[in-house]
Amino acid sequence: MSTARRFGSLALVLALAACASDPAPDSSPAAPAPPSPPPAETESLAPDTLDVWTIETTRLEATADAPVIVRDARLAAHTNEGGFDRLVFEFDGGHPAVHVEYVDKPVRACGSGDQLFPEGNGYLQIRLSGAQAHTDAGEATIPHQRETHTLSTVVETVPTCDFEGEVTWVLGVRSPEPYRVIRLDAPARLAVDVRHP
Repeated sequence: MSTARRFGSLALVLALAACASDPAPDSSPAAPAPPSPPPAETESLAPDTLDVWTIETTRLEATADAPVIVRDARLAAHTNEGGFDRLVFEFDGGHPAVHVEYVDKPVRACGSGDQLFPEGNGYLQIRLSGAQAHTDAGEATIPHQRETHTLSTVVETVPTCDFEGEVTWVLGVRSPEPYRVIRLDAPARLAVDVRHP
């Protein structure tokens, strides 16, 4: 066999051997995955929140055992989304059941039955069931007096009940505008927004 032929055969055998062999495993460690970005900080909505504008009755079930303590109630005007006045209740112990509706019957204090006459041309009633706005010693946890306001929609807030596991407030409004109910967590809160006319 000639030398040229031997080199040709050897080259062919080496080429076939190189194609048939498995590549050597990579012994270098895999690069670590880049860290995921931190979650955006937003207010978390409770799963059954109703972020819908309406003039119809709104009901939400309780998410906590009674009694839930109402720790704060605050009212402020907001200019975004066309403008609205927002009443926020803050709770200890989760969310009570909620019933919100415009009422056209006389507004009465729940204990005495006395008729109340809120300012305004419409009355939005917010009833919190399985809640109390006082301590077990009977001390109020939020104001229990009527307050007048000079906001675009809400002109008076009237606490009408804190009795036997029910807290009720009535908002006297300039006119019955659409409202929405939003539940927020951490801490548990209920926002009732009433649109500006």
